Order: sequence, then C-alpha cells, then structure tokens
Amino acid sequence: MKKGMMLVAAASLAMAGCAAHAIKTETGNPIPKDKVAEIKDGETTLDEVLALFGAPTSETDVAGKKLLVWKHCKTSGGSMGILGLGGTSTTERCNTLTVNVDLQTGKVINHNFQKVF
Repeated sequence: MKKGMMLVAAASLAMAGCAAHAIKTETGNPIPKDKVAEIKDGETTLDEVLALFGAPTSETDVAGKKLLVWKHCKTSGGSMGILGLGGTSTTERCNTLTVNVDLQTGKVINHNFQKVF
C-alpha cells in the first residue's frame, strides 16, 4: 500500500512538472486610433506628431526624410514538458505606426497604422 501511495505521489510531482508555464509581456505604449486619425499628410508637423505619441520606438534619417516608428507589442508564449524543458513557443503581436516626415518642411509626407490587437 505504501508503494502505491509513493507511486501516486511521484506521478503527481511528474505531472506538475509537465504543466505549461505561460509568459506574457507588453512593450511600448498604446497607439490610440483617435490620435492616429489626427495625422494629416502634408499638414501635420513633426512636433505635432511627437506631442501626440511621445518618443518613437525608432527613428531614421535618410535623404532629407525622417522615418519614425512607434510599436506597441504583446508577447505571449510558454514552455511545455517536464519542468518546462520540453520546448517553447512564443508569439509577438504589434500595433505599428510609421510616419515619414520631410525634414525641409517639417511636415508629414505619409503615415501608416497597422492595428493587430
């Protein structure tokens, strides 16, 4: 009988080690659609865009233009297997706003918003 209880206890511990371990992270700030709608190509200035969204995730200057990118990402995933050693799977979904600005005029040339979540 003691052997049976020990086997059940050992099996329970092994099963606990097989559980999935979920990982969730969020990076960047939300990009509100109503603020994106305020951007008018050819009219909105770089300063106005920065006032709406704050510092971009990245920015690049090329040939008299500035490309600004804001990202708001959610990453989820987890590990499976005994004590989490069986493998991992991660999914990242990002809302992304890109804004192209003419450095001579300081105005937005074009912009694009991709909302994923």
